[in-house]
Amino acid sequence: MIHGSPAETVLLVGVVLAVWGAASVLLDAALGGENRGFVAYLVGLLLGLAVVGYLLLTRM
Repeated sequence: MIHGSPAETVLLVGVVLAVWGAASVLLDAALGGENRGFVAYLVGLLLGLAVVGYLLLTRM
């Protein structure tokens, strides 16, 4: 059970979803052979969002 404010819970869920999204994009690219530049952009964006959420969680 997560103990904290609703804002912390929302940030934690956002971090988990961003990491899950990055893993999903990588898996889809590995299986489908998509454009590497676009995949790198999406993964970078999702991991960047996860890092920002993590930093907000640890600095609150």
